[in-house]
Amino acid sequence: MAFLVIQNQPMTLVLILVVWAIAIPLMIWNARVMTRFEKVYRFDGEFPGNRHECILQFANTEFHYLCAAGANQSALYLLPPAEHEISRWKSSKEKIYKKSLQIPWSDLQYRTKKILFQDYLWLEIPERKVYFYIPKDVGDRLLIDAGRAVPIEA
Repeated sequence: MAFLVIQNQPMTLVLILVVWAIAIPLMIWNARVMTRFEKVYRFDGEFPGNRHECILQFANTEFHYLCAAGANQSALYLLPPAEHEISRWKSSKEKIYKKSLQIPWSDLQYRTKKILFQDYLWLEIPERKVYFYIPKDVGDRLLIDAGRAVPIEA
């Protein structure tokens, strides 16, 4: 039995090295995608419309972000939440979304999607390989604010 354990240790080390050799380039690629996404859609202005606090989840990260989302006819806005909303969520595991982004509707595709038995509005920017989702009720309000069609559930 001891011979098997000793003999398998080099194979375990090789397996760990192979996993890291795959994981590290993927993590670097993901960081570059997100950095470019945030740089291209950076927004420095003040959004005058309705803000809807929600939980934002990017498909390529494990984090949930507390975010304020807004929309008008030209773009979807992802904004930091108001200060009073942050204190409400401070004890939870969500991170605070600190970027201000303005994403033109012409760059976005959206649809309703069920993830872990809950309905979400799935948003994607295929050219940039960015995928994120927000609760469907908030997504529907954003689409109404923007004067866009609300997707019908299948």
